[in-house]
Amino acid sequence: MDNIKKKKTKKITVAVLVIVVVIGGIIAVALNRDLIESRLLYMVMPDHIDATVNEDIPLTLYKRLNTDFDPKEDEAIYFMEFYYYDKDGNEVSIPGNGKLIYEGVDNGSPYAYFFIKSIDNINHIKSIAKIVGAVIAVLLAVGLILLWFFLWSKRQDAEKEKKYGGKKTPKSKK
Repeated sequence: MDNIKKKKTKKITVAVLVIVVVIGGIIAVALNRDLIESRLLYMVMPDHIDATVNEDIPLTLYKRLNTDFDPKEDEAIYFMEFYYYDKDGNEVSIPGNGKLIYEGVDNGSPYAYFFIKSIDNINHIKSIAKIVGAVIAVLLAVGLILLWFFLWSKRQDAEKEKKYGGKKTPKSKK
């Protein structure tokens, strides 16, 4: 009886721990939602893109993490920054929500350039996820069919055992 109480106590303890971890995770995500979304977007963004600025000038834009970012004080958009190299080879840094101004002409936000390119990556990830989901569904179906077959086979063996008293097949009479 004491062993049963220990098992129940262990199960209850595990259940409570799981609930606490899940609630803690939900709270953490709720508090840092913008930062988490920014990190996910950063992961799917390409490292650099080739853009056209001032209508005809090719320019390579790069992204990187902002080393001065403080999640307690800064908005999530400042989590990353963009940069490019000008004609002289000098690095020009642009904050996360800054404008790309090249030779005095406003070319919009580099964030938008990267966001548009990241949509291609997201679509690629979605297509891979669909394929993986289909494979998992097929494997799950096959696994359930095999499980059913083994359980059915075990039941049949038990019925034969009960019916014929330990003999595999009945003796044929000639």
